[in-house]
Amino acid sequence: MSVAGDLGGAKSARMPAARRGAPPFGGLESTDSHRGVPGADGAPMVRVARHAGADRASKSIDHDNAGLRHAEATFAAAGRSHLLMRLRPDLSAGVPVWAWQKVVLLASMCCLIAAMVLLPGQLAAGATAVLAPVFASVFLMRFLAIASLFFLRSGPDEGAAGERLGDEACPSYAVLVPLYDEAAIVPALVAALRAIDYPASRLFIRLIVEEHDKKTRAALDLAKLPPHMKVVVAPDGLPRTKPRALNIALAQTPGQFVVVYDAEDLPERDQLRRAVAAFQRSPKDVVCLQACLNTFNPAESWLARQFTIEYSALFDILLPALERFGLPVPLGGTSNHFRGIA
Repeated sequence: MSVAGDLGGAKSARMPAARRGAPPFGGLESTDSHRGVPGADGAPMVRVARHAGADRASKSIDHDNAGLRHAEATFAAAGRSHLLMRLRPDLSAGVPVWAWQKVVLLASMCCLIAAMVLLPGQLAAGATAVLAPVFASVFLMRFLAIASLFFLRSGPDEGAAGERLGDEACPSYAVLVPLYDEAAIVPALVAALRAIDYPASRLFIRLIVEEHDKKTRAALDLAKLPPHMKVVVAPDGLPRTKPRALNIALAQTPGQFVVVYDAEDLPERDQLRRAVAAFQRSPKDVVCLQACLNTFNPAESWLARQFTIEYSALFDILLPALERFGLPVPLGGTSNHFRGIA
């Protein structure tokens, strides 16, 4: 399998991740509305008492069932969290450092310290000889990337905005958006996801939030979500990471294609349609497309302009060059489109 480069001209802007407070999360409360007026023999009062006892028993059963469902969800989440580690431990970060890696690192540290003490001159010369080609290759790669803009131009932009996939040709699409401590950004996120131009009947948007993140859950409760947009609560567990949240949501979300967005993303409205069209043009072994990323507020400050320059150089020049040269393309961590998930 291979990973393609950027998704043509499709872009996702990045909102600043605001962190402001939100009302505390309030759970559902149950009230007893039964009332009784005792008669001369007191029978109605007895009936009310019996009904209240049955109601308490029913509430107890419901509480037990809720606890069982929560335990089942937690167990299932734990299984999904460690699925990659069980299937392909060599690709998993479940064990940060393998035993042999620890031995190599320790031996390297010992050799480095010994060389600094015994052979400092030779160490400096050796380090220069090793690092110089690395820095030179980085410079060469960037020079070739810029040169490829002039000498290796391809045809028209394959992701041109004018190309539009019809509704009847749109496959089911899952949109996964993990959130953590991002209550203040929920309204803007929901508005951006609502604006996506894709048939609602084939769009499955899942907003994934941690069970203990009550502020974000409260903000999502206040948001008026359309039927194709739902909240997935990731049960408490370890590791408390973005991949774990995505694994939990992915297992319960249909979709022939899947895209991962961050909470501060502002995807172009037609990005999903253009992603499907790009997949249809690509070989079957292309399993992922990376949309171009950039900031939406370059004029706000000097620092914002530096971020804009960095994003533009990476996603508009360097990554397309890596794809043209047939080299591995690093993913940006968001706006990644996958096929063949479901």
